[in-house]
Amino acid sequence: MDSLYQEKCTALFNDDVLTLIPKGSRQVRIQPQQIVFIALASKNSLKMNENLALYEKAIPWWQPWSKLPNWVKDATSDRVESHQFSIGYVDKNFNPKIMLYVTEDRNKAAAFASELQATSGLSMGESRTADRALDNRLTQKLLKDAQRQAQRLASMCSEWMFEDAEPVASALDTYIKNTSEEISIFDNSEKTIKKLSDIANAAFKQCDGQLKAEIAQAQAEERARLEAIRRTEAAARAARAAAAAAKVARTNQAAAAERIARRSAWDSLAAS
Repeated sequence: MDSLYQEKCTALFNDDVLTLIPKGSRQVRIQPQQIVFIALASKNSLKMNENLALYEKAIPWWQPWSKLPNWVKDATSDRVESHQFSIGYVDKNFNPKIMLYVTEDRNKAAAFASELQATSGLSMGESRTADRALDNRLTQKLLKDAQRQAQRLASMCSEWMFEDAEPVASALDTYIKNTSEEISIFDNSEKTIKKLSDIANAAFKQCDGQLKAEIAQAQAEERARLEAIRRTEAAARAARAAAAAAKVARTNQAAAAERIARRSAWDSLAAS
């Protein structure tokens, strides 16, 4: 038994994942496909009254006649139920582990048993062997989780939220790889692994297409902006050229008029 579990802890079921939170230790998450077997053992015992137990300990060993008779102990003792859940699983490194979860609360034990069976897809006392195909409910759950993550990724990419989509894509890729490794030991798991990969690849392909579309649009917008600048500059150059040509024409006209005036004056002087 791993020492990690030899202490009080809290067990939580969320999204079909069993999370153990021991006091003073790191939490452990157990996926349904990691669980190999589950078992329950319940027993009843008598817990002696604490005050009588202290009295019993205080009596010297050499005074056995002073000890309480057993019928008094039994009459004042409380009956205690102990429900012990054994969970065998493999960790992410495929090391075999066994967890013992004990509770004295009958209602908590019933709730824990119900959640554990629903999460693992196993009945109490049942084992999952490698030569056996995964439970269909568990297979559908894995595919559903992958589809949910893929749809979230595709939705973010369709809104062109590519920076926000990066951690989502990374989480989906990690989920597919880890899940595929965990279920690869089971019989006929190849079909499920392929479906998981297809779900992820479809989302990745959609994101790639959306990214290329954004790049193409950005390039088109940049080309249009540069073309507008080119046209504006061409129009400005044409306007400057026209203004320069008009200035030259005015200058030439003024020079011609001045020559005509000088010639006229010359001709007037010559005629006199």
